[in-house]
This record gives sequence, C-alpha cells and structure tokens, in this order.
Amino acid sequence: MNAAQWLGNTKTDDQKRAQALLIVIGMFCECARFMPISSYFRRTWQESQKAPAWVDKLVHRWGQLSGCCLFYDADPTYKWVPQTLEVEGPAPNYDPVTVVAKTLVELLEYLGILQRDPSTIVAPKAQAVAE
Repeated sequence: MNAAQWLGNTKTDDQKRAQALLIVIGMFCECARFMPISSYFRRTWQESQKAPAWVDKLVHRWGQLSGCCLFYDADPTYKWVPQTLEVEGPAPNYDPVTVVAKTLVELLEYLGILQRDPSTIVAPKAQAVAE
C-alpha cells in the first residue's frame, strides 16, 4: 500500500495516516522543485516502493543548486561551476544516469520551480490518469 492509499483508508491508524500525509506533501514539494523527481513520481505514483537513492541526493542538493542559479542571476559575471547531477535514465529500465549541467540554462532544465518555460510542460497521458 502506498502513502496515497493510506490516506484514503479509514482503517489505517492515525499515526500511519499522519506519516502518509507527510510523504505526500513532501512528494508534491519535491516535484515542484525538480523535473526529474516529478517525472519519476508521475511514472511510479501507484507503486509501493522506496524512492531511489538519486531522488534523495537531488533533494539534499537543493540549496547548492538553487544557490548557483541565484548567484548567477544576481551577478552575470559569476564564474559558473558545472554541476553534476544523478537523475533517472531513459526507458525501458530507467537506470540512473549522470548528467553535467555546463551552463545555467542546462541546470534550469532540471530545476522546475525556479524557472520553467510553460511550453515545455507535458501533461500525463490520459490513459495513465484514468488508471
């Protein structure tokens, strides 16, 4: 059973439901901050599994990654330091891959909440939503 199911199950004890609520709130927040995490949860939201290590690593790097963007925005002469990220790889196996953001623009492709071009947002497929 996953966190969303625990919330909907009235037989689940209050402590378990509270824990599930925290998981769901955290999931939404991290999906807003990181595009790879959003893609991962959109693909696996009905599965009951622990998030992979790359998700945790990315979450804990938020301060560093957003700081890079804010420094560069405040001072365009700021020397950009390439950022190495581990993210979900392509289908069919989705094994983690390492990517290097050599520019601010490349890093922003992974950071959702800081800057996002609305034309790049892709809605989930209707079939996935209906399931």
